Amino acid sequence: DLLASILRNIFKNKALIEKVEREKYTDSLLKVKNRYAFDKLLANTCSYNNLGVAFVDANGLGVINNMYGYRAGDELLKTVTKSLTDNFKSEDIYRIGGDEFVVICLNISKDLFYEKLTNGYVYLNTTPYSASYGASYREKTSNLSELIKETSIMMKKSKEKYREEHPEEYVDKYKVKYKGEV
Repeated sequence: DLLASILRNIFKNKALIEKVEREKYTDSLLKVKNRYAFDKLLANTCSYNNLGVAFVDANGLGVINNMYGYRAGDELLKTVTKSLTDNFKSEDIYRIGGDEFVVICLNISKDLFYEKLTNGYVYLNTTPYSASYGASYREKTSNLSELIKETSIMMKKSKEKYREEHPEEYVDKYKVKYKGEV
């Protein structure tokens, strides 16, 4: 009985340690990888083959939070995340900032990567929300950080274009009036 009890405790502890380890790398709200997991990935130096990288930024989070509250902002984030998780594995998606996500897809064809990204974009267009995108693909690279930087610049240009095309959505988030939760 003593040995059985010790073994049960060992297995319980092992399961608990594994759970804590998973949670350490997972965004608690969105159930994708978090900034800690992203930074750990970037610390690895290795070569990648057939790599797709997307940088995605949810549009208007600050305004939504200030006008309607954080629950409404969370809905925006959940919707953008769904547009990604419906097409990519959760393990390939990193929430690296409040409204910024990076998708890092290994060993995927260029056509399939862009098809999945387009599917997410199409889904998001059926919702009241939007996001700005930057995307890159490399058959081979050993500099993931540089590729992500290039992709983030593409996303920023996409966001600038979106702002120019939708000025009504870009009021100063600090000047909006709280309208209450939706």
